Amino acid sequence: QDIISRLTEIQERIQSLLERFDLAQREAELAKLDEEAQAPDLWDDPQNAQKRMKRLSDLRNQIES
Repeated sequence: QDIISRLTEIQERIQSLLERFDLAQREAELAKLDEEAQAPDLWDDPQNAQKRMKRLSDLRNQIES
């Protein structure tokens, strides 16, 4: 019983660390996309610009929720 409790605790810690790492990756990607969104030539390729802006919006929503 004690071993099961310890394993459950370790599993929860691992899950928490994975979630933090994923958040850090998302925040890094958000910062990169945010910087790219400031480029004056962003809308020279409207299709690509729309994809980037959609991803930027999605990441903001994921991070805020």
